[in-house]
Amino acid sequence: MSIPYLVQRGNQYYFQIRLPADIQPFFQCSQIKKSLRTRSVRQATTLVKVLTAEIEKAFFMIRSGLLTPQMILDICTDVKERMLEVHRQNSFEAPNRSQTYRQFAAELKTQLQNRDYSSVQADACMHLASRNISVEASSQEFKTLCDGLLRTEMRVSEVIADREEGNLRNGYDDGLIMRVREQKYRLTELMDDYISMSGKTWEVRTRGKKDDNFKKVLEIWGDINTVDINKDRVQHLYEELKNYPVNRCKNPYAPLTLDECRKLPTFRAMHQTTFKDTWHDVSSLLLFGSENDKYKIARNYAADRVFRITKGKGGEPTTTKRAVYSPYDIECLFRGLAKENRVRQPQRYWIPLIGLYQGMRQNEICQLYCDDVLEVDGIPCIRITDNVDRNQHLIESNLKSVKNEQSRRTIPVHPTLIQLGFLDFVASRRKQKCVKVWEKLKTPAVDYYAKQGNHSHYVSKWYCDTFRKNHIVVDPELKPFHSLRHSFIDWHFQNVKNLDFTAVKGLVGHVDNAEQKILGALFNGVTWREYAKEVRPERLLEALIRLDYGVDLKLLKRKYT
Repeated sequence: MSIPYLVQRGNQYYFQIRLPADIQPFFQCSQIKKSLRTRSVRQATTLVKVLTAEIEKAFFMIRSGLLTPQMILDICTDVKERMLEVHRQNSFEAPNRSQTYRQFAAELKTQLQNRDYSSVQADACMHLASRNISVEASSQEFKTLCDGLLRTEMRVSEVIADREEGNLRNGYDDGLIMRVREQKYRLTELMDDYISMSGKTWEVRTRGKKDDNFKKVLEIWGDINTVDINKDRVQHLYEELKNYPVNRCKNPYAPLTLDECRKLPTFRAMHQTTFKDTWHDVSSLLLFGSENDKYKIARNYAADRVFRITKGKGGEPTTTKRAVYSPYDIECLFRGLAKENRVRQPQRYWIPLIGLYQGMRQNEICQLYCDDVLEVDGIPCIRITDNVDRNQHLIESNLKSVKNEQSRRTIPVHPTLIQLGFLDFVASRRKQKCVKVWEKLKTPAVDYYAKQGNHSHYVSKWYCDTFRKNHIVVDPELKPFHSLRHSFIDWHFQNVKNLDFTAVKGLVGHVDNAEQKILGALFNGVTWREYAKEVRPERLLEALIRLDYGVDLKLLKRKYT
């Protein structure tokens, strides 16, 4: 909403009004324009209302009269009292601006020395008119008034500068109690501070997830003051997040409020795992705020036992809801892969097979570089690493990540993949001068989301939303892409006697919690990576070559209709 006579030029606000023709002779100008010396729209609005009331009064009361020294003193005193009171009532709502007021006082002092009254002549006319006084602008009385107003504004600027610096012994505030407001911080300021302090080690994908989670909090709470965060508000946030819609930014939910979303017949709340991740970020944010006194958050309310979240619906771990692929499922998988166009979209053929025979995570496969497929001691291997190990700069087009320290590993290529031609495929990519295995394809299905650290986004959508539904017959909803990794691990545990647990864990990049605790105690906090080296490829290959799902590979060469 526009405020009459309030004008913004850059970051500064001004009072500007055009004078009626019959009033102009008394002011000797066609308009009045005065800087409000503030960047705060709230303060500017207050000042404009005061000035507007005075000048409208002057328009009706402009008449003849006399100007005495006492009247000049009264006018200057009234101006000083009003300006200092307005500043007092609006103090501490903006950053410290003492330097600005010091500079303005110096400018006014220069004007006094040069007897330059141009900046206050309009104000002088306005004050005279409001008191029913008419004086010629060329008279000595008028000049005396202008001189007094300049001195008043200079003194006011000096007092305000003292206030901004916390000095109340300024000749005006002595004996007075200023209404000092505590500076309040907004929730967005807390979030920005938390991200700047804690986000230095975050990967791009992690930063994106936290930004999304904080957007949910802002949508529910709004940009409240941090001092207003209490247990009741956190309880409300907890209940709202439990029923937060999945895919909030997509239709039909995007244009609707949260209450309207929940009334839709197609409404689905976000998954328990997503809710858990969101609440973990809320807890971390409140913990950070409670440890910084300026935010006035009493404690981390989100850590209370009443807000404890189970691992999944019904208290079951999420991983128990994934099933392994049976031999029949793998036959169906092979039949589906045989229909894929290996020339136009080779990633749809090779990525599921790598997941099945190597036990690699989906993102690990999708971010492979051509030089990640190499020979170690004469054994064809795949190197799983991130940018830190590769000594590459973390630029947007070159992001790689691993889940944890144990995920960095070098594993042999399964003989079945060699038989199917995976090494030849990678060699052909090198001939095309490809840096990444899946780049320069005719569709952006693999690396489209690489800038966010998520290389597997579209492959996951294709596999779960299209391929799995069309080709996996038995319980397809329990068999996402990650079930290929489960099947790899489960096959070794079910079919290998005298299983080499260390080798299997080395293949999939696992160290269980018990081992981590033992190693942490043994090495007194020193990381496992500093003392333990990767398992040798020879030992890993001995465990890997035992893997045989018992499914005829000829199914991959047939095209079913």
